[in-house]
Amino acid sequence: MVEVGQVHHLMALATRPGIVLVRDTKNRDTATLAFTPAAWASFVGLAKQHRTHA
Repeated sequence: MVEVGQVHHLMALATRPGIVLVRDTKNRDTATLAFTPAAWASFVGLAKQHRTHA
């Protein structure tokens, strides 16, 4: 779960060889985002560095 302000967002992740797929579980009509494993790892690393605790 990702929290932005007071709103919670749920994401579904799927992995395939060479790709990480991400989509919003609350709005299934939106696009699925595709990342390389390296790009996803970089994003997760940055998110961990910049996360805040309520």
